[in-house]
Amino acid sequence: GSAFASIEEVLRDSQGNLLVLDRLQACVRVFSPGGEFLRQIGRSGEGPGEMTEPFFMALDGAGELLCADTRGLQIFDYQSGDWRATESLRSLVLMQGLDGRSCAAWKIDWDYTRSEPLGSGRFVRFDIPDPEPSLSYYEEEFEFDPNRASDYVRFLLTPVVVGSDPMSGRLLLSAPSSSELCVTGYESDGSVFLSIELESEEVPKTAEEVEDERTFYRWYLSQISLEVDYEPTPFRQVVRELGFDSLGRVWVQLGTELVPTFKVFEPDGELSFVARAATDDPAAQWWNFSIQRGGIAAYTEDPNEDFQRVLSFRFEEQNGPQ
Repeated sequence: GSAFASIEEVLRDSQGNLLVLDRLQACVRVFSPGGEFLRQIGRSGEGPGEMTEPFFMALDGAGELLCADTRGLQIFDYQSGDWRATESLRSLVLMQGLDGRSCAAWKIDWDYTRSEPLGSGRFVRFDIPDPEPSLSYYEEEFEFDPNRASDYVRFLLTPVVVGSDPMSGRLLLSAPSSSELCVTGYESDGSVFLSIELESEEVPKTAEEVEDERTFYRWYLSQISLEVDYEPTPFRQVVRELGFDSLGRVWVQLGTELVPTFKVFEPDGELSFVARAATDDPAAQWWNFSIQRGGIAAYTEDPNEDFQRVLSFRFEEQNGPQ
């Protein structure tokens, strides 16, 4: 197959197959656990089964592949790749697959009656095809201020860290923090099953990290037509990624570590073990991980590289059971 043009997300299905969402080529490519190309889902265009610019994807509990496209939510049968529908759900930022035919995503409503527009952001559940959320997990407000352009970008694109399990409908959510590891787990009905709150020492970003992050975000924002003079925050965020493994354990990637490191908790919140990627690659801090029941996948997003790679890893536990 051709090289990737712009990887936006990777996932693993229950069999361990890899799904790679390519924004510029407007498709999802599926590979076996060993890297063999299996099939392509979707293509570039504006007709049935075609996409213009997909930014997020998810597998739901009904066996469907959901792609958040600029034209709406594109729904495909995952096994056959056949297109099923386009729903009028747009701007599904950080979309996560849930049980049945449902998903969760970040939704913003703006109040323009004020002197400064007020954004009300909510991480909500959608029961497809209903365009109205059925429940809300998390809420945050943002008053627009031209002097806070970087905060505005974070409110739009990275307000929380999330992960989900489409089989059970459980959702994990962590609000940004540089001093606490805070993770809340929700059942499919919105009730809380998990609450982790651990203090963490603030870790400042190096000057090189700040410059790399500034370079990457300014490039990325220009690709999505947002001209913002982006400035990074001074400290590393404690929680970088979240996900469930096949045993229902909660994996938390620590953003405070340059080498990809995960704290793994039992569903009751007890720490089970710590896992660290066995690598000395200096670009490891730019690996974007995705944790599902079918395994762990990642892709590179190093601003110093002119191409992207999809990665596979084996983890060694630092302590606890082998």
